[in-house]
Amino acid sequence: ASITDPDTITTTGLKEGMTYYWTIEITDSTTTIYYPSDRSPVAFTTTDLTQSTSVSSIGYSHANIIIDSVVAAGLSLDSIRLDIDKTDGTTYSASITTVTVPQDTFAVTSLDEGATYYYRTIAFLTDSSAADTLTATTFTTTDLQYAVTVLRSDVDSLILVVDTVNAELAVDSLILQWGAGLAAIATVAETITTVTEPDTFVVVGLIEGGTYHYRLLAFLPDSSAIETTTVATYTRPHNKFIEKGTAFPWPSTCRLFSWDFDSHLDDYSTGIRP
Repeated sequence: ASITDPDTITTTGLKEGMTYYWTIEITDSTTTIYYPSDRSPVAFTTTDLTQSTSVSSIGYSHANIIIDSVVAAGLSLDSIRLDIDKTDGTTYSASITTVTVPQDTFAVTSLDEGATYYYRTIAFLTDSSAADTLTATTFTTTDLQYAVTVLRSDVDSLILVVDTVNAELAVDSLILQWGAGLAAIATVAETITTVTEPDTFVVVGLIEGGTYHYRLLAFLPDSSAIETTTVATYTRPHNKFIEKGTAFPWPSTCRLFSWDFDSHLDDYSTGIRP
């Protein structure tokens, strides 16, 4: 190549934080000059950009990922990209184009509850070349678990208690789906819009001896369902009817009727008739 004095040779495509070696060989039609003269390589190391990531908070549908970037002098960092996926961390999810050094935050939303995600960050220089790629690591979102138990049953009603085993209560509403058969499971019996722990549903109008199916749905404020319990069944017991007869010495008869609807509810009435 043509040489001017002084001259600059720019080498691109190097990796950050790597040590390289160089020598110079100058030739003309009759002479070759080496620098260094003993032809021993001269070492130099490219600038190192270091990153570290941590998950500052995890919910059932979100995670905040903190990137701590140490940018060495001379590097102009343009952007940081987050790759996140449920399988191997190779799916593009978000990008920060205005980088705050030394710390920046990704807020990842719309995640599945109780799921494990892989994530990594890639830092880019102003020429769009990747300066640093972190090894993928994992985090797991919070798993919402609801337990539904039968507190007690009255003559024609049922009380269900809902308890959250592990939950962030940004839950907006709970809906009980109730039906006399599997085809009727979508029947909405009651909606609780102010959620507490535990919470109670009261179902009325049960038919004696009838079998019912029910399940619970929990919703976020954006109306997306975050938890659906499996279908459970309940059969309302038959009313207990006991007839006792006593013969008296006179021609007429007296009978005592007793109704015992449930173990906690006793309702007795008597009647005398000829």
